[in-house]
Amino acid sequence: MTLPFADKPESSRVYQDLKTRVLQNLTGEEFDSLRASMFAEGVNGLEDEYRRLLLLGLASDKLSVAGPIEVKNVQLAISGSEDNPEIFFQPDAGQIWEVNWGLWDGDGTSNMLYQGKDATTTPTQKEQIFFSSATSGKMCTDNSAELNGGSKIIVSNTTPLWAQTYNDTSGTTWAIWVTRIR
Repeated sequence: MTLPFADKPESSRVYQDLKTRVLQNLTGEEFDSLRASMFAEGVNGLEDEYRRLLLLGLASDKLSVAGPIEVKNVQLAISGSEDNPEIFFQPDAGQIWEVNWGLWDGDGTSNMLYQGKDATTTPTQKEQIFFSSATSGKMCTDNSAELNGGSKIIVSNTTPLWAQTYNDTSGTTWAIWVTRIR
């Protein structure tokens, strides 16, 4: 049954753009791209398209009104003896992710995970999420004494995660597990 007073599904942009896609195979990026391409004017039948987009998002598990959307593992290998920071995880615009836990393994004398916009300067203590003088270990966002500023680490496109290793000779491997919350 179509939405009351809505245009027929064959004239729906949402349905036309995805008519060859199986819901189970729809990726979060494809859904986000479709959502981002819609104008937020709410006239000329777009309100019906918003409802269709909402129904499609809920049916394909790419949108949630009650909890996380996706969980994934992000990894970064910093090779060599350079101490330069590297972007560890930077979500697409509009996405918000929460860090669950992570680990690192290397041979440097200290390791740092931080959020900041400018990697050319040493991060302030407020930007540091994690700092350790151990060469390897784990960090947990629940009650970890090593985390700076509390247990929730929220990552967006404008506040990416950076990783940096000091006095390394053969590199460090980082891994975190993140949950998408928007």
